[in-house]
Amino acid sequence: MISFDIGRDLVDENSILAVEVFEDEAARQRQESLPEVARVMQLLPGALAGPPEATVFHVESSAPAM
Repeated sequence: MISFDIGRDLVDENSILAVEVFEDEAARQRQESLPEVARVMQLLPGALAGPPEATVFHVESSAPAM
């Protein structure tokens, strides 16, 4: 994993956002296979008002913004 950030949605105070950045799909699969991640996923149904939403973005290249 390259980075992991979590925060509150500025528009909807009842929403949180989690952003994970991985080097590649294999890195993502390794992360998701960890027992710690499985435990968090088990806790989510009782901690959230609805099912989590997820979107995967594939970035081909990037460059510094400044």
